[in-house]
Amino acid sequence: MNKSISGRYFRTTALLLVSGITLLGLILMYFCVGYFRTESENTLLTNVRSLRDNFSTVSMEDADQMKEHPYVEQAVRVVANATGSIFFVTDNYGKILYCSDSSGAVDTSRAVSSKILNRAFSDGEYAELGELSGIYSHSYYTAGCPLINDSSRIIGYVFASRDAASLTSFLESIFSAFIISAAVMLLVSSILSIVLTNRLVNPLRRITAAAQTFGNGDLSARAPVGG
Repeated sequence: MNKSISGRYFRTTALLLVSGITLLGLILMYFCVGYFRTESENTLLTNVRSLRDNFSTVSMEDADQMKEHPYVEQAVRVVANATGSIFFVTDNYGKILYCSDSSGAVDTSRAVSSKILNRAFSDGEYAELGELSGIYSHSYYTAGCPLINDSSRIIGYVFASRDAASLTSFLESIFSAFIISAAVMLLVSSILSIVLTNRLVNPLRRITAAAQTFGNGDLSARAPVGG
């Protein structure tokens, strides 16, 4: 009976601990994913806004001038190198005019869809987690906005992207730290649970032993009151 009570108490405590740790882990992963996505999109939006503001001071009337203008390549390359992101500039129809990527991650033969361009035009900017009309072979965080010249005309669009695989590395680091912390917490909690279980069950054991002795005819049997 005593072993049954202590076993049930320990199993119940262990179940509650494991359930609580699992729930905490799921909540942590959910908020980490949300935070990482928001942070990535905000950073990319800040970068494309910076380029947009720089382009607004340059005299270029159309995509042909923008493609041949030395400032475009220089400005995009500098920002891309400084931020570690992929940048590319398109014309008003989504055709890529210049891309900072040299690894082949961007399929420059494809054009950004009119749906995305319309969103960027109507909202002033655009952000997504995806393949951007098939330009990427897997998911990227991407942000973009219209490019406006010094005459307040839209002459194209600029997009900045970051590989979503970085989220996997980020989550692996968070998950590893969480598992180690959870294991330590579970070990300490188990030890405390065993100690507390013994403190609760030991008086019952003494009472049971005294009752058995009393039942065997030894009327002098007593159960200690303290400890």
